[in-house]
Order: sequence, then structure tokens, then C-alpha cells
Amino acid sequence: MRCRMKHKNERGFTLIELVVALALSTIIMGIAAGLIVRVVGLTQAVPGISSAPVDDRALVVRQLQNAGFWVTSDVLKSQSVKCNDTIINDFTWYIGSGNITLRWMDWSSGNTTRVAYNTSTDAAGLNELWRYEQLYDTGNNPVGNEMASRIAQYLESSSSCQWNSTAKVLTLNVTACLGGERQNRIYTVKARPF
Repeated sequence: MRCRMKHKNERGFTLIELVVALALSTIIMGIAAGLIVRVVGLTQAVPGISSAPVDDRALVVRQLQNAGFWVTSDVLKSQSVKCNDTIINDFTWYIGSGNITLRWMDWSSGNTTRVAYNTSTDAAGLNELWRYEQLYDTGNNPVGNEMASRIAQYLESSSSCQWNSTAKVLTLNVTACLGGERQNRIYTVKARPF
């Protein structure tokens, strides 16, 4: 049997080095475990707020915010508001009952933008709010293709839009429902004078 002799320059890890390495790996694993718990926790119910998963609640609120953003933005730009392509002094529009059309002109180019809001029903029987935008030149000819965007899903048929022509105020009352989560938002916007 041969015995190996140790040279002076040859060393192994000391106990302190091993303890420091173990402590660092424990800290890194703790951080990773915390992140995993947070990611998994996103699908758990929020105590005291709702029995619906956080994902459903966040998705429903985001749909309402998106609908409010686009309708508000377009009403602020509009120079005319129509329900089912006719000018009506005051109207209430319910999801599934035709469309709302807004128009405004770009003063620098003379082009007109027409935005129409309409709804469709998805496979689950809930409504989707769609926004259709078309640009027209000064001769009222379409420029390019119409752009269609789904701006909100999971809307209940009780959602409505009211136009008061005297005050030039549009009120969007929108309700969305997904799973066990149901949220409602009311957006009121005063149109610019036209």
C-alpha cells in the first residue's frame, strides 16, 4: 500500500469556508422559494376580499379599465356622437343593441376619424366590446383598412352607455363578470364643445 504524502501547498476547504458556502446557498434557496410561493399564491383566493382567484379579479378589473379608457379617450376627441348611426338628442345604449359612433376631424390634415363601438357575444354568453376605427380623407373616402380591436370581454348585458346632449356628457356604466368575480365601474366624461 502506498501512502500519499501531503505537500505544504495542497489544502482542502476549511470548516469556516464550508459554513459560509452553506449559508450563502441557504439564502439563495430562501429567495427562490419565496418567489415560487408568490407566483403560486397569485392563483389562491384573497381572504376577506373575494372568493374568486386573484387572476379573475384582476382580469375583470382590467377589462373595465380598458373599456373606460378607450370610450373616455374617444369621447374627449369626438365632434359628433350617434347611436345606431342616427343623431339622437339623448339616448341610452345597452350592450347588444346596435352601436355608438363617434367622429372627429384632424384640423391639420382635414381627415376625419370614425370610431364605432359594437358588441358581440362569446361562447359563454358574455359580451365583448369592440372598437372599429376608420380614417376618411377630405372627400369622405376610406383611407386604409378599418382597424378592429376587442377592448373588453366578460361584460354583462346590463352594461349601458347614456348620452345627454344638453350637457354633452356620456356616462358608461359597465359590469364585467368572470368566474365568481363581478365588478362594476361608472365612467362619466364631458365631451368637448362641438
